[in-house]
Amino acid sequence: RNLTQAKHDIRAAWTSMLLTVTYAALRSWPGAFDMPALTTVVVASGCALLAEGALEVLWLGQELMIESEWYYEERSKMLLASFIMSSVNAIAWAAAFQYYAMVPFFASRFVKDDFLDVYRSYAP
Repeated sequence: RNLTQAKHDIRAAWTSMLLTVTYAALRSWPGAFDMPALTTVVVASGCALLAEGALEVLWLGQELMIESEWYYEERSKMLLASFIMSSVNAIAWAAAFQYYAMVPFFASRFVKDDFLDVYRSYAP
């Protein structure tokens, strides 16, 4: 990996974290400016960041698994791995919806990443 890719990855992680914290704070804010309200927002934002991190790790792990050679060696290995990935995804996504992480995750993966990568299409 080169330095440009590392900078891109850091920026993508940073903007995903900002998006996640903002969304969780707005969704969990009870409408008051006192200590219990602040605590509610901080706890919700922390849980959302943990859930977002878990989704990112899960996404990366599945990408690595699908790109590996053993995944395509035997059909039974592929089907078993796909079944396990689908089951883990169902559980992870259910938790992510509960902790305000699913909307920022989808926005990061399917909207934000495309806009941040647009400069690559103009590179020589």
